[in-house]
Amino acid sequence: MLVNFQWTECNEAELLINGSQYFSSVFDCIRAAREEILIETFIIFNDEGGAGS
Repeated sequence: MLVNFQWTECNEAELLINGSQYFSSVFDCIRAAREEILIETFIIFNDEGGAGS
């Protein structure tokens, strides 16, 4: 499914290093949301898959 999101001012992004940071932040955002939340996750490992081999 392709969705076209309209760019708006005052968006922000934050790099969360571990699960405890992630879940705490996600639940805080859900509680504070007025309309919607877009959550993207990326799992990055320094391994063979992460190196593209």
